Amino acid sequence: MLAVSCAPRKSFSDGQPLTISVTNGRGELRVQMTAYPTPVMKVLTYLGPNETSGGHPVKENIIIVECSSNFLAPATVTCSISLVNVTHNEQGFYRIAFSNSFGELTFTFFVTQVMSEDVHQTNTDQNIVAVAVLAVLFSVLLVVVVVFVMWVWRRGWTLPCADVSNHRTTQQDQRSE
Repeated sequence: MLAVSCAPRKSFSDGQPLTISVTNGRGELRVQMTAYPTPVMKVLTYLGPNETSGGHPVKENIIIVECSSNFLAPATVTCSISLVNVTHNEQGFYRIAFSNSFGELTFTFFVTQVMSEDVHQTNTDQNIVAVAVLAVLFSVLLVVVVVFVMWVWRRGWTLPCADVSNHRTTQQDQRSE
């Protein structure tokens, strides 16, 4: 196998910034690039709610970056950018730089917060529907049992354990023997 060293370069479109949708403080983005040797993250900069040229470095406890190469094509690299413990205040544009010994690749991505209230509201709605269905099923079961008991009672049938006269006769027969 012939491996040619090269600086990181994009294998994805350069149009709109890539987006990470964060739910419950977590989000993930996978990017493909061509690079050999496998690059590492050099710096992550928060640019703010509007894409500006400045920015400030991001605290390291909200991002995990892992890059891995394809075994059969070592210059084909996939980098996974995982955000954890992200708050609403950290929504906006970010610039990330990947580098290896031959160069550097920077690109911008956007972090958007999916409202956990929407997710919570959906779960609440599902719980309400489940409770309503269970209540209807319980009501139908209760009506069926009441109708059955009334039907048995009107016919004059009783359960063997509820027939007191038969129970007394059986006891008297056993004593006389």
